[in-house]
Order: sequence, then structure tokens, then C-alpha cells
Amino acid sequence: MSIKGTAKGIYRTIRNYIFPVRQSDGKATGSIYEYKFIDDTGAAIDLSMYKGKKLLIVNTASACGFTGQYSEMQQLSEKFKDKVNVIAFPCNDFGKQEKGTNEDIQSFCSVNYGVTFKVFRKTNIKRTTTTDLFYWLSNRKLNGWNEQVPLWNFWKFLIDENGKLIAIFPSRVNPIGTKMRSLINNE
Repeated sequence: MSIKGTAKGIYRTIRNYIFPVRQSDGKATGSIYEYKFIDDTGAAIDLSMYKGKKLLIVNTASACGFTGQYSEMQQLSEKFKDKVNVIAFPCNDFGKQEKGTNEDIQSFCSVNYGVTFKVFRKTNIKRTTTTDLFYWLSNRKLNGWNEQVPLWNFWKFLIDENGKLIAIFPSRVNPIGTKMRSLINNE
């Protein structure tokens, strides 16, 4: 890899930690509602069932320093239940911090954080093995503007009522923080 390529990669990484939120330029070409996923029971869930509300998609892990964000995700889900659905996709790709079975993950979320929002089956996030959803979320040709893949657990992707990606938040951004609430409330 060239020095220029390395510098560009370092810049992108630093930029994504310095700037907490990236927002859409409104040029999205596809809809997230074209995808289906397997839930914790093995049933296929069509994401189009979430039309009409915003959708917060989060890649999660049970043994991460950000795992406490499950509480804030639950608060967000309860406080803004008429405006946003929260869904989680457990992942073992970053630091091997999600080693449990799908059943272990469901129990962990319910017992420790009172999670009532949808937690899907464990999935792959990294680009070489990613699911269609996370490929869509990080492919400008599909989502209209974003190419940033999650760099760690608890990256958040906010989708509007029409299935368009409108913002991404890195791990350290609180799911019920000011910027998130503002976007959910269309402020």
C-alpha cells in the first residue's frame, strides 16, 4: 500500500472518531425495505414491516465496553415508540466480543437490560463476509451517500420513514443523545 493510501485510510478513521455524526445528502437510490433477515426464532422478517417510522439499526456485542448502550437503546425504543423502531444485529467480528449462541444473546439482552426491541440472529459485518443489509448500509451506490463500514460494535444507522439512510453514528455516540433525538423528531 502506498503512503498516500495509508494516510487516506488513517484520515478516514480519525475523521469518523472526531465527527460523531454523518448525514445524508438526500441522494439515496435504494430502500432498506428490500431486505429480509432471520430473527432469533428462525423466522424471516421483511424489513418493510418497519415502513412509516424511523429505524435505528445497531450492530451489537455482549462483551463490549459499549454494551451498556443496550439500556439507552431500550429507553429510546420506549420513549419514541411512535416514531422509531430499534433493531439490533449481534456481531462477533470486532474483538470477538459476541461469542454466545443466539439463545444466549436473547437471554443476556432480556435479563440484563430488559430489551424488548427486536434482536436478530448473529450476523457478519465486515465487508468481505457482510450480510446484504450491512453491505447496503456501507455502499454509496446502494444507499446514496455512505461508504463507511462500522469500525467497531455499536455503530448506529438511522433510516427514515421511507427506507433511506439519513445518518450514521459511531460507537461512542449515545443512542438517546441530543443529535439522535433531534433527527428522530425531525428538528
